[in-house]
Amino acid sequence: MPLGRFMPYQATVFRVMIASPADCSEEFAAAQEVISRWNAAHSASGGIHLETVSWMTHARPATGLSAQSIINDQVLRDADILVATFWTRLGTPTETAPSGTAEEINEHAGRGKPVLVYKCGKEIDPNRIDSAEHERLKLFLSKLQESALTGQYSSTEDFKAQFSTHLAKTVNSDLLPQIRTRSSHDGRLAVVEPEISLSDEGKQLLLEASRDPHGSIIHVKTFGAEHIQTNGRQMISQQDARTVARWVAALEELSRLRLIKDESFKGEVFRITDLGYKTAEKLVETPV
Repeated sequence: MPLGRFMPYQATVFRVMIASPADCSEEFAAAQEVISRWNAAHSASGGIHLETVSWMTHARPATGLSAQSIINDQVLRDADILVATFWTRLGTPTETAPSGTAEEINEHAGRGKPVLVYKCGKEIDPNRIDSAEHERLKLFLSKLQESALTGQYSSTEDFKAQFSTHLAKTVNSDLLPQIRTRSSHDGRLAVVEPEISLSDEGKQLLLEASRDPHGSIIHVKTFGAEHIQTNGRQMISQQDARTVARWVAALEELSRLRLIKDESFKGEVFRITDLGYKTAEKLVETPV
């Protein structure tokens, strides 16, 4: 019997972690389906494959740390996108967060990686709801929405439609810039951070921020003056329009390249991301 023709293709693998409390099992399966359909439509032609990961399938028994810390180390750390869904429950508290899912959101966002959070708006049977747990969830989402935009869906099909659109946009905006690849030691394709070109001011600002104890940059406007400060240093040495414009452009450059994250959402307080620290390390190896 003749063998069919094999059609292998090379692709960069990105990991999508699905995180949710136990009452969102339908959404977990729906997210897996959306990712599978995305791969069927785009992997071979686009050279990207999305691997679904979760603590249930990818974590292994270990000791020495809390359960959530082990999940963070084994699964979350290498994830490229995090998608989280909530309905009536927030989940079990951890040592540092209101729940495991909440900690995963905080950890992933803190690394400057994309996080997609959704809240189910389906009707809730009063006889099946834990009112105290639901109040914890509402409080967490209320605080989260002070610094994030969350999605709302009315049914599993609505979630699938929204997540499908948002996943495609996230791949285009956050993953495609990382498409330069190399072969790892075991022969699989692994992602390599893209080469980043920075202005001289951008390099200086990033290096100084990487030395700041809190990894922060403060941007303050006062009457007749503008200040960009990090690590106890005022970066704008002169207040002439051209000098100020160069340093403001450097701040915008680092933000656009996801080397820093605007934590205030007002352009006032920025925090260096994991990619920012890695880029700063490369600048130290090759002095500016």
